[in-house]
Parts: sequence; structure tokens; C-alpha cells
Amino acid sequence: MKEIISENYNLKIEKIYNKNDEMYFFINDCKIIIKKVSINEPEITSIVEISNKLYENNYKINTIIINKKGEYITKIKNEKIVLMRENTVVEKVNLATILIIYKIGINDSLMQQRSIENYSMIVDDIEQKIITYNKELQNIQNSMDYFIGLAENSIQLLNFYNKNKETEKNTGVIINSNNIRMAFEKEFYNPLNIQFGEKELIIANYFKWKIYTDYIDFDELEELKKEKVNYTLLLAYLLFPNFYFNDVKMIMENKIDEKSINKYISKNKNYICFLKYYLNKYIDKIDNFNKKSWINLQ
Repeated sequence: MKEIISENYNLKIEKIYNKNDEMYFFINDCKIIIKKVSINEPEITSIVEISNKLYENNYKINTIIINKKGEYITKIKNEKIVLMRENTVVEKVNLATILIIYKIGINDSLMQQRSIENYSMIVDDIEQKIITYNKELQNIQNSMDYFIGLAENSIQLLNFYNKNKETEKNTGVIINSNNIRMAFEKEFYNPLNIQFGEKELIIANYFKWKIYTDYIDFDELEELKKEKVNYTLLLAYLLFPNFYFNDVKMIMENKIDEKSINKYISKNKNYICFLKYYLNKYIDKIDNFNKKSWINLQ
């Protein structure tokens, strides 16, 4: 890898580190991260465009480095990589930051979220894999039905929303990662997580991240009053256990320990408390909500 980078970027590297699923090296005390990608050049050009705007507005998102050919993506046999210069130490993100970034520049060539298809595929994949286990991964097996129940309710609401939504798209710039360990800290500064999507998705992920890793500031919900938010769609995203499913997948791939899912089980009361608060506050703005058909929130 050192030779490939030297050949394509004219960088002399002493050592490449591989830690916590991240590959990186240092040049003049600057940390340079190596990322494998599956996107194409036009898409990454759009990402760079927006990340540059964010950087100019004092959001120290990482900078993607061009190679000797003036391209952002370097092809290595059957793989593609990009290099990113880390521009900041980890800083916590708040809801206000997310809402400001959502309004910064929109480019149609960015990857767009296809939530129903993605969510259904995630659930099907997890269900198929879990049946191959016997007595292994008992924490996952004991909690899986509950979280699949949440996912099915989420998909039901997303289907309802898509059938009844207005023709006007309510989309903008979001920075989304399902890795709960870094989602609104380190991974928030990864430009490869920039997407073209709905603000409700990133708001929901932010609150779920707060529930499982920090604490919920219920006053932050007041920020939503200043925005045009679809509360039905937001509930759908709040219900989907994307962080749990992502951790389950990583456990099955032996990347993290099974105890990583304990936070979802131990803090489920906090999660339910937040859902109840949300429902009580916005029930008159949520369509197609039938308490009898929904998973028990007791």
C-alpha cells in the first residue's frame, strides 16, 4: 500500500497504521486516512463540492486529497481508494448543527437514501443469518424479535408515508453513519458520509445516538418548531433500530464483541420514555397511528 500511495500521490510514507477498522498514516504531523470506496468520480466530486462549502463555513470536515492525475479516486486492481486529511479532533455535534448543514447546497448527483428498500433488506439479511446460530450469540437471539418488531413498524409507517407524501421533495444535505461509536463525532467529519436525503432521518439518528451514548436533552426538540418537519416520517425513522442492526452485523463479522449490544437492551427504557414523550407531544401531527397495532411501548 505504501508503494501504491507513493506512486499515485507523491507522498513518502514511513508507516501505515491499522487501528479500530481505520487505516492511516502521518505526513508532517497531519493524519491521512485511507478509505476504500465503491462510489464513482462524479459522485465524489459532488461530495467534495459540499465538503468544501462546509469547511468554508467553519465545519472542519475532512479534506479529500487529489492524486497525481487530478482525480479523487485511485483505482487499485479491483478496488478504489481515497485519501482524506483529518482536519479536526472530535467535536460533539448538536441538533442545531445538523439543521444548518441540511440547508447548505444541494446536488442531485449525491447518493439518495432509499429507506424502505434498504430497511427491508437489512431486516431480511439479519433474519436469515440469525437462524444459522444455535446457542451462540444468545444476547442477540434473545433481543432480536423485539428489534425486528420495531423495524417492521418503522417500515409500515415509511410505506404509508411514501404512498401519501406530497410530490415536492423535502431533501437536503445530511451526514449519516450507522456506526454508533462515531456517528455524530468522528464519522460526522467524514465527507464520504455526506448524502442527499431527508432531514427526518438524520434528526432521528441523532436522538437515538444521544439515548444510547449520552443523555437526551428534551429541550432540543423545541428546535423542530423552527423547521418544516414531517412528524410521521420522523417517528418512522425513530422506530428503526439501525444502530442495533449495524452492531449485530459487525458482531457476526467478528469485528466487535457481542457485549456491544448491551446498551440497546439496558437503555431501552430510556428509548421508550423518549418515544412516549414524542408521541404525547406530536400525536396530533402523526398520521396513521393506531396504538393497537403497534409494538408495546409499556
